[in-house]
Amino acid sequence: MKKILKSLGIVLAAIACLVLTLLIIPIAEVDLSAPVSGSGDWMSRLPDDISLADIAIPGTHDSGAAVCELGFITKCQFSPIAKQLSDGYRYLDVRLMAEGDEMRFMHGFTSCKTSVFGGNLTLSSVLSDCYSFLREHPTETIIFCVKNEYGGASAEDFSSLFSEYVNKSPEMWLLTGSLPTLGHARGKLVLLRRYGDGSYPGVEFDWPGQGGGNDGKSFELCNKNGFTLAVQDRYEYDIDEKWAAFTDALDAKADLTVNFLSTKGSFVQGHPFFFASNLNPRLSGADLHGWTIVDFGTAEIARTIYERNFT
Repeated sequence: MKKILKSLGIVLAAIACLVLTLLIIPIAEVDLSAPVSGSGDWMSRLPDDISLADIAIPGTHDSGAAVCELGFITKCQFSPIAKQLSDGYRYLDVRLMAEGDEMRFMHGFTSCKTSVFGGNLTLSSVLSDCYSFLREHPTETIIFCVKNEYGGASAEDFSSLFSEYVNKSPEMWLLTGSLPTLGHARGKLVLLRRYGDGSYPGVEFDWPGQGGGNDGKSFELCNKNGFTLAVQDRYEYDIDEKWAAFTDALDAKADLTVNFLSTKGSFVQGHPFFFASNLNPRLSGADLHGWTIVDFGTAEIARTIYERNFT
């Protein structure tokens, strides 16, 4: 009996450690940096006739994943989307599941939450935050890059449901089929679409999954509606390998480079915070251009990126 109780105690201790790892540690991953003055209106300093493709834009990877189930392996941001916008981020990586008449944010198979003990993070609540931000900051735009993340909905059904949300406030959207100038995009969300073909509204903006395959390429070159898109999204690379891919993509010959600094590493399930803590500081010394997409973004990181437009 003593051996059984001892074994049971070991199992319970292991479960407790697992719970601590998956739930408690992510709560302590918070942004302690100071706000940056002017980060809410930095696009006001740019001319109307510049294309979005020619602007150095900070973005967040898995933008809704500030609070997630299994947070140790799924949390990707410090802050909710409303704060990301005020911190200066203008590209949102939006990953949704269509469920009935609702769309909610997902990271893989796990749900994004409004808070640790809150409900699911829905598209409705995030759009409300985006609309409020744009009404208060009409010189800005939000690049809303939408992916059909989980749940198995067809592109047609997913697009139909998403359009219902758009049609509630059509004046807030720019559904052009190509990347616009900033002047046309100010005060609006620009829809980029990682689902369906060119028959759907918005800019077709998908690319092959990259993961960590050893295919000899640091990034993918894609032809999209008359422009060349370079995407680096090696999300299974470890620190030095990821940084090498990131810097290689800075030399891509393309009309637009979308360069993800986010990674979970080569583990089956990694800890994004660990990699972001090691990779994000390297941005200050890089010759940044294009759109730079990060995990655990802060206002200071956003400024590092968008100030490249003015130096």
